[in-house]
Amino acid sequence: MRTVKIFGAISLTFVVVTSPAQLRVEYLYQDFVDRVTAVQDRVEVDDDGIVPATFDLEEYLAVFDKLTMHAPGMRPVCAYHRTSPNWGFPIIIPLADSISLDSFNASWEKNEDEWSSYIASNQLHHKFKAEPSPEGYFQLIAWLIIGRAFAMEKGDNFRSTAVVCSREALDAKFREFEKERDWFWRPIMVEDREIVRHINPAPVIRMEQDRCIVRITTITSLGGIYAETFSILCSFPHIIEKTERECLLNYDGGGHIDFF
Repeated sequence: MRTVKIFGAISLTFVVVTSPAQLRVEYLYQDFVDRVTAVQDRVEVDDDGIVPATFDLEEYLAVFDKLTMHAPGMRPVCAYHRTSPNWGFPIIIPLADSISLDSFNASWEKNEDEWSSYIASNQLHHKFKAEPSPEGYFQLIAWLIIGRAFAMEKGDNFRSTAVVCSREALDAKFREFEKERDWFWRPIMVEDREIVRHINPAPVIRMEQDRCIVRITTITSLGGIYAETFSILCSFPHIIEKTERECLLNYDGGGHIDFF
């Protein structure tokens, strides 16, 4: 336990856990996040959306090996949503086997409202069944936060959100986002770095009788660092509720894409 003086009379008390068990938890979940982002980082985008040679949806979904899609007569597809130049992001959804992806994309060009309504009511996580384990429910929450947050063009990418589970990952992502800030955003202060140094980003997962509680640490490029807590109904179809979003550090900017 350590108390740090911030802004004169104000002090914050931190508890930092570094036990071997804690390090094993960090490695287990950070390794999964790293494997997800490794696939995401290879993706390239051109005027038509994702370059096919840089992304294999089946390979990507295989990383989420504790989740299985339960939707008879449907398969997952990846469409690219672009509303204007430099604004775009991928959308991975379940689509009926009888509908081709080309015809689905063509329907968007004809009726954007109908297309958007389908997207909103057919999110893939509603079709995912998680393995009844801490790892399974963690992967379900990770899908909500970062599973669809990749290959975003400049207009959307500046608001990117990352999941961090280890001390090293948090430090690296904080340094990366700090470099992206320009004169428009307030500078990172010494006090900010001190707070980050004492944040414990390891996930906390608690299995209850019929629910699993997952607490996960996220960091955004312009908004801050958050501890987000979710309650998941263990039976399928899973009902997911975000019960808390605690701001651990606010460095302003409003940059947060909340997919849930």
